[in-house]
Amino acid sequence: MKYVKQEFTDLNAKGTPQHYFKPVLETHVDWNELIFRMRYHNQGLTEGEIVSVMEQLQKTLSELLAEGHSVEVGGIGNFTPTLGLKEGKEMDSLDGDETKRNAQSIKIDGINIVADKKLVEKVEHMSHLEYGGTIRLRQQIYTKEERLEKAIEFIQANGAMRLSDYCNLVNVSHTQSSKELREFANNPETGIIRQGRKALLVYKLRQ
Repeated sequence: MKYVKQEFTDLNAKGTPQHYFKPVLETHVDWNELIFRMRYHNQGLTEGEIVSVMEQLQKTLSELLAEGHSVEVGGIGNFTPTLGLKEGKEMDSLDGDETKRNAQSIKIDGINIVADKKLVEKVEHMSHLEYGGTIRLRQQIYTKEERLEKAIEFIQANGAMRLSDYCNLVNVSHTQSSKELREFANNPETGIIRQGRKALLVYKLRQ
């Protein structure tokens, strides 16, 4: 597993560099790959048997969580449900006079998982860590709307814009720049379009 040291400026705006280490996740393992790996390590089980057990675990876990239980899955972790407000609802105050929220305004909005120590220890034992470099987070000095305006102005002045141009123009990371430019290009209202691929990819304005 590769890891990187990510640096950022402290939240108190004193300019003191801070850092932490984070893993680099190479790929996403989907359901089919997980089942394949489980079958590889358990040759006596068929794919159907593994799927059946996994589906039954999901069903039973869902039932217990819905009943308000905290559920421990041995060697994996402890599961608990979390609550949140439905879309369009705002939290009321504790002692205010406004109408209090009831069950119609609240929903299950997530599941908290606290990993079992045995799982953490196994992952640590099986890992071979490799340093992958340093990532420096840049302080954002423009809002997303302002970044869009600057991108349009740049393309109008230069005819086209590369990803690196946008990074330098609005002072955000390569990853965030790539994500935002895709969003801009996928939104017809921005007028921005993508042309080319990989090293030849540029962004222009729709004619």
